[in-house]
Amino acid sequence: MEVLEAQKTKIIQFIEKLPDLDNKIIKLRYIDNMPLKEIASELGYSEQYIRNKHSQVKKLIKMVNV
Repeated sequence: MEVLEAQKTKIIQFIEKLPDLDNKIIKLRYIDNMPLKEIASELGYSEQYIRNKHSQVKKLIKMVNV
């Protein structure tokens, strides 16, 4: 359990350091459980743009081995 808590803390710290748009996308997607289509509408971007940004951020998270 300690390992999971440490990973969770590390992920949260990483997300907080993301640029504003990336941070919003991740929070809306994984905290508010909002579909990417709704996130795009709420933030005023195309769905494809939000999908691309979401994919980029997920790759970043995996790269830092969080």
